[in-house]
Amino acid sequence: MAISKKYFDVGCFSRFPSLRGTKQSSTMKQIASFLAMTVYLFFFLSLFSSTKAFSQTSVKQKKQLTRILFLFDASQSMYARWETNTKFEIAKKLLSEMVDSLQPIDDLELAMRVYGHTKRYPPQDCDDTRLEVPFGKQNGFHIKKRLSE
Repeated sequence: MAISKKYFDVGCFSRFPSLRGTKQSSTMKQIASFLAMTVYLFFFLSLFSSTKAFSQTSVKQKKQLTRILFLFDASQSMYARWETNTKFEIAKKLLSEMVDSLQPIDDLELAMRVYGHTKRYPPQDCDDTRLEVPFGKQNGFHIKKRLSE
């Protein structure tokens, strides 16, 4: 809600006709304008601060659970060499390091799905996938154990 200049000219100074048109009237207008803005500023700040305080005391937010599903390729193509080792061994090492780095995080669940490891090759089977480690907290050990088997 904006206060128009007309309001100050008519509303505030209509009660004091002797101040209209004098040097004091411009000073009074400035003071009235300043006071009105101060009142509005105080009102909005108090409204904002009371809402913030209310939200902090009445509703406590739960930490949101984060779930990460690792998809691990264990197909025949992973036995090809890449630089110093096979792709399979490099991927196992990287996934193991990643799981170790995520262990200290609270509200985190990890799982691992592996594909390309249960059926013979050839032919390729796109349905060759299995959830080897289901979601759970602090189950990095289970993922690393499954990788080593």
